[in-house]
Amino acid sequence: TRHLQRSERLRHSRHATALVGYTNAGKSTLLNVLAGASILAEDRLFSTLDPTTRRVHLSGGIEILMSDTVGFIEHLPRQLMAAFKATLEEVLEAELLVHVVDAADGLAEEHIATVHTVLDELGARSREMLYVFNKLDALADRTMLRYWERKFRPSVFISARTGEGMEQLRGYLSRWADRIAPRLCLRIPQSEHRVLELVAKQGTVFSRIPDGVAVVVQARIDRRFIHALRRFQVPDVWT
Repeated sequence: TRHLQRSERLRHSRHATALVGYTNAGKSTLLNVLAGASILAEDRLFSTLDPTTRRVHLSGGIEILMSDTVGFIEHLPRQLMAAFKATLEEVLEAELLVHVVDAADGLAEEHIATVHTVLDELGARSREMLYVFNKLDALADRTMLRYWERKFRPSVFISARTGEGMEQLRGYLSRWADRIAPRLCLRIPQSEHRVLELVAKQGTVFSRIPDGVAVVVQARIDRRFIHALRRFQVPDVWT
């Protein structure tokens, strides 16, 4: 039941994202920082077997859901493969994969390739992806960063531990969320009950102002529903 509820929540979320990456890349620590959460962040294989989803609040009134997932590893024993993949259903529901990489690990690119292979097997390799190179505080030589920036796009470089680069990461997530759910100002007749219900269910409503026989609504709306709502759009009075 809990699995079904979590899957349903992610499926209907306007901003479902998932953290993926090789084990010990710092995914749980990053989620702690972004969400102000307190989930297990241990340097241990499979310490995150039960995926955790948190709300992350960004600038401009934007809120996204972010799921932590089990760390990927290479040459996983066959008897563990099914159980491992069963923990990754959030990946299949996410609109954005946040691929966390330990930048201080000498095998960083090999680990990226391993994650890509697992995503291929899950049928999720084509999902939109942001590469987040973590642990800059442990990286003595940063000459590889420019090369990685060209090879793995889009990418940001951070230290979840010290906070370096976190503003750039939050900025990217805000722009991504704004792209998939733009801000609209709508004037909807009160008789249009189904439209009002659609906006309430599929959007993030910031204000509802009565205007005669209509309601002026300011909201973020999933881009999938923009066309259906276009006839109600009025000049944006967003403040």
